Amino acid sequence: MPNAFPKVREDLRVSKQKASGQVHYIVGDPVTGKYIRLREPEFFIFQYLDGKTPLKQISVKLEEQLKINISI
Repeated sequence: MPNAFPKVREDLRVSKQKASGQVHYIVGDPVTGKYIRLREPEFFIFQYLDGKTPLKQISVKLEEQLKINISI
């Protein structure tokens, strides 16, 4: 079973961008210099990858707040 309490690195940089009526979050890795772009659902999950929140709880929050159902 994967880590039930996943955690993203604390040194990642996040910026919010709006374009064409859509919101994206840009996550930058200062070690590699690479960036990824997250949409709202991915960023919603990203915010809970704090090493304290169980995957099941993230799944429940995702369903409650964004009406997206994922199975763990």
